[in-house]
Amino acid sequence: MTYYPDYKPKDAAKFSQMEKMFGAVDSADALRSVSMLFVLDMSYDREDILVALGRVERAKGWKLV
Repeated sequence: MTYYPDYKPKDAAKFSQMEKMFGAVDSADALRSVSMLFVLDMSYDREDILVALGRVERAKGWKLV
């Protein structure tokens, strides 16, 4: 089951880019670092970041705090 399957991103192109980048990392620490790049860039919607991050965390079996 997909995390928030009915979620409609605010910016579909940026959301897709985040999911691809998050999905390419090989550890939870790397995911934390990569996600911070998007958090610090205020042009990315906060909710989009959380949903993309949550989907990758669940897909890879990682739990970030």
